[in-house]
Amino acid sequence: MSSRTGTGAAGQRPGRRAAPGGLGDLLEAVIETRVGLQAGAVIKRLVIGPQGTTEEFSPIATVQPKSAQRRRVIGRLPAFNYLRHLLAFVFAIEEINKNPKLLPNITLGFQVYDTCSIDTGSVDGLLRILSGTQNPVTKYSCYKRGQVAAIIGHMLSSSSVVMAQVASIHRYPQISYGAMDLVLSDRLQFPSFYRVVPDERYEQDAIVQLLLHFGWRWVGLIASVEDSSQRASKVLREKLTKEGICLEYLITCSGTSLDSYQEAVKAIQSSSSTVVVVYSSLMYFGPLMYSEGWSSLANKVWIVSLTMDIFTETNIYWGVFNGSLMMSFPRGEIPGLKEFLFTATPALYPSNPFLRDLWVSEFGCSGSNCLGKKYLQTVGLSLYDVNNFHVTYNVYKSVYVVAHALHNMYQMGEFTSVSSLKKNFHPWKVTQALTEKTLEHIPCEPFSCLLGYVKPVQPMNRRLVAVALLPAERWVAIDWGMKT
Repeated sequence: MSSRTGTGAAGQRPGRRAAPGGLGDLLEAVIETRVGLQAGAVIKRLVIGPQGTTEEFSPIATVQPKSAQRRRVIGRLPAFNYLRHLLAFVFAIEEINKNPKLLPNITLGFQVYDTCSIDTGSVDGLLRILSGTQNPVTKYSCYKRGQVAAIIGHMLSSSSVVMAQVASIHRYPQISYGAMDLVLSDRLQFPSFYRVVPDERYEQDAIVQLLLHFGWRWVGLIASVEDSSQRASKVLREKLTKEGICLEYLITCSGTSLDSYQEAVKAIQSSSSTVVVVYSSLMYFGPLMYSEGWSSLANKVWIVSLTMDIFTETNIYWGVFNGSLMMSFPRGEIPGLKEFLFTATPALYPSNPFLRDLWVSEFGCSGSNCLGKKYLQTVGLSLYDVNNFHVTYNVYKSVYVVAHALHNMYQMGEFTSVSSLKKNFHPWKVTQALTEKTLEHIPCEPFSCLLGYVKPVQPMNRRLVAVALLPAERWVAIDWGMKT
């Protein structure tokens, strides 16, 4: 289903004067998000239009293999970061639609699918997007209005790969805001895949540099069973060996048995190495933090990969991770987003299923009972983390990459009327208009690391040092944490 965002009666943007023969039709950008709290049996389709927000529910058509059904061994994880990514996506769309200099007389609409962190859910949602039907149908589109212009997502490499395998067949451009898997750089296999983040080689090199910088040559490594994690950890092990860094143990998180996580905690407890490198997504690593004896690992120094960005949202992890190092994307500024986040509450958007579910879970309120800013400025401010836009900035940037590609097509006369849009618009033309050059990273403030790093373990000094990756194979450490 498509939607017009902020359209007037004639299908034009408010405050814009339509040019003679101007285009008032709809293009769509689509985001795959991980905002769901737990895997469910339905896909939520969120449609925001002039009359407010509506939602539809449709069953997942694909059959999940048993391995996928078993992999979640904990029922719930916080999702404020993912909600923030979603709202940043909406904010960017609305901002573009109000900009008279970008895509004049053209309205960007969008669809949102919650994949629940399941690869099969990503493929199912993508097929629904491409077919425009309630049930996914390959090689068929029943869109009566608008054109699917691009797919934005996923944050995870594993989901991005399976999506790219489908999207590339039809040359639909896909822009990821977090996937770093090196396999996605294969232009022959994924000709229409782009990303606004560096590939994982930068992160691996930064981890090796950190270990050498502090003289850590005896470490442990935790990976997950996902193909992307296995490939990345294999390359990392080779780089560690090349630099003379020895691996005491390798733990693979499978996500299927709590007993295996208990054994992993015991292995880390009995190890002689001080440093633990985590190269796993939170979905597979999370159960480890709920295992007996987890709190006894506070004396370890953790170097955490970019795939673990969400764990900063809740205090349950700080006792062990306090003072550790986390890889991060450079921080970017998004003027106006902070205020937008504070106004996006269930009281204002009562039909928004993502806001409603999350606020019920975190604050125990819904609809008119939610006081909005009061909650966010007290209990929820640290969860929303409105002053640190890292992955959120990448989401925002991804939308603008698509918008500028479409604007280039518009300037070349690819679509000047509704009829020309229907006749001339093809997704592969958007791919041609895209380039590898994305919006520039905003520089991070350097933080000097001293040799002989000692991890502070005081529970009240909740501070995390994030290592920001920069394009020119450099890294800087920035202060990114909470103080109480």
